Amino acid sequence: MPKTKVNKKGKSNKSSSNFLRVYAVLFLTATVGLALLSKFSPVFNQIKQNSQVLQSSTGNVYPEHFYVMDNSGSISSDRLKIEKSATNYLIDKIVPPRGGVYKFTNVASLLANLTTNRTTLHNAAKSLKVADGGARDFKLAINVAVDKLLSQNAVCPAIVILSDGKYSTEQVRTDALAAAANARSKGVAIYGIAAKPRSQHDSDFIKDLAKGNCAGSPHCGEFQILTGTNIGTKLNTIISHMSSRCTKKFTFEKTLKLYRDGPISEPPNDQGYPGDRALYKVPFTNTDTTDLLNISITDTIPSFMTYLPGSAKLYYSNGTITQLYPVNNVITANVGNVSPANWARLEFVTLINSDVPNGYVITNKATVTGSNISKVDAISPAITIVR
Repeated sequence: MPKTKVNKKGKSNKSSSNFLRVYAVLFLTATVGLALLSKFSPVFNQIKQNSQVLQSSTGNVYPEHFYVMDNSGSISSDRLKIEKSATNYLIDKIVPPRGGVYKFTNVASLLANLTTNRTTLHNAAKSLKVADGGARDFKLAINVAVDKLLSQNAVCPAIVILSDGKYSTEQVRTDALAAAANARSKGVAIYGIAAKPRSQHDSDFIKDLAKGNCAGSPHCGEFQILTGTNIGTKLNTIISHMSSRCTKKFTFEKTLKLYRDGPISEPPNDQGYPGDRALYKVPFTNTDTTDLLNISITDTIPSFMTYLPGSAKLYYSNGTITQLYPVNNVITANVGNVSPANWARLEFVTLINSDVPNGYVITNKATVTGSNISKVDAISPAITIVR
């Protein structure tokens, strides 16, 4: 029995020894394989892949607009009060309130240029007084406001015209409707507010300025009659229309991947080291039904990072690739117009500098702008330096 026990113990020791030899061989093979894979595969040490997606549709976008207020002699004090109440309500509710104020009779006068300062806008509307004489030129007022909007590259431009709708001759009406149609052809919507109109004929005129012969147009406006009651409820209809017209749908995203050379174990996903390469991708996709115009993406190289020469490129969904060159550490990608379902993507690589302090947090922000979208930022995930 003792001999038998000794033999069993010897077999057990021999089995353990063989297991250790096999384990050692496997460990050595794995270590060598990992080192070779790290050396020859640029994607082996990818240590982070994340993104932050921001869309214009996450919040309401409203038009940059002018309130065009009729203060001619036929506007009685109660009608002017309605115009002022309506203007002040819209100034308070539209965010951001980037608007301006014109008054008009037979001439049009600028009371406040485009601004986001609510006090300035309120003061401009408050200053309005009824003028002497009843003549008014709707065509002139519309054309002046349209030219001012377009000259300032207003986003989703619009005019809110406030009047009792009274006009002197049929020619005045015809010219005004032509001016409204011309405004829509240039991408400017007209919203009509009839302040206590004296007749159906007058209210129909303001309605036609906003909605006449524009079925199917993305720049067709909205119309309301105000008599002094339920102003907020009626104006909310206009505000809702503004939002649905102006909120262009797109995705704007920023992704980050870190790459590292050398046979090291993979660190946590939120840590970076000197010498790591950071590949940034910034895609912009039009998910709307209309063209997004004059799209431009800008990105500034973060502190403690160095741009890798030749890495900045702009890719288009049609297969076109454009080489880009940073100026003063700022990469600008002038994308141009992006039609529905198409995209453009900015890509570039930076290196984490050797002098980056331990614990320093690197973030990177890209910004997209356009003629008919609001400015939106996309921020990459943070990299914390661990030395």
